[in-house]
Amino acid sequence: MKSFAIILLVVASVAFAQKVNLTEEQKTKLAEIKKECVVSSGVAVDAVENAKKGIIADEQKIQDLLFCVAQKIGFMN
Repeated sequence: MKSFAIILLVVASVAFAQKVNLTEEQKTKLAEIKKECVVSSGVAVDAVENAKKGIIADEQKIQDLLFCVAQKIGFMN
């Protein structure tokens, strides 16, 4: 169940990013947040790319990354 939720969240975030017209400033800020959260969660960059494809190797670190991003953009507290 957790894997399904993670995959759903990753797919939704990718779809959201592609559908929403973000300004260059917003894209830059989102990239900075992603970098910060990759470091704080300890997830490998290639694991993030694989998760976008539905291949989840380290579920806990991916969850930590998504939670970090959600907090920093104000989606969760």
